[in-house]
Amino acid sequence: MAQTIYFVRHGQKEKHPGDPSLTDLGIRQAKATANYFKDKTIDALYSSPLLRTKETAQYINVNFGLNLIIEQRLYERLNWGDRKGETFEEFWQLWQKTDLDRNFKPPKSRSSNQTGRDVLEFCNQVLADKNIKSILMATHGGTIGDFLRIVFDNSLLPTKTNPENQAQYIEVNECSITEVEKHGSNYILKRLNDTSHLI
Repeated sequence: MAQTIYFVRHGQKEKHPGDPSLTDLGIRQAKATANYFKDKTIDALYSSPLLRTKETAQYINVNFGLNLIIEQRLYERLNWGDRKGETFEEFWQLWQKTDLDRNFKPPKSRSSNQTGRDVLEFCNQVLADKNIKSILMATHGGTIGDFLRIVFDNSLLPTKTNPENQAQYIEVNECSITEVEKHGSNYILKRLNDTSHLI
């Protein structure tokens, strides 16, 4: 029996450090994503603790009225402002290092590899309940990419190259849908970074 995970990246956020909310565009993106899911069946809904993911999940949850479960393991690997006084430039330099060296762990953050392992652990934990057929996780682009790179053969994943440091990364756009199926102990990637519902 296949079990489905829908990973949804949050909508566009305000550009300031800490825990910003969605912009007006981000709200429209979240509502469009909610409209896509209105005819789907979702058994459980999870979100990163950050406001932008919770807001995105809440718009989607209008369709379902589920208990929104906050899960720390869905937190972004590196969040701007979690280090006191951090400028965006300082944050971006650290982010690039975590892309280049997936075991590099900056202060008050996780490495790319650890983030991916945390999400895999959480997915396995939730889907151990075979009564659960379909779940949705509102989280972050980096977190989704980190999970994919832990679970799947990296040579088969579509990656882009950062021209600043030549690091490989997986593009996950705002309010995109990435769908993964679990068959027993195996994961299958059904689609990645789908934004067709936003058009």
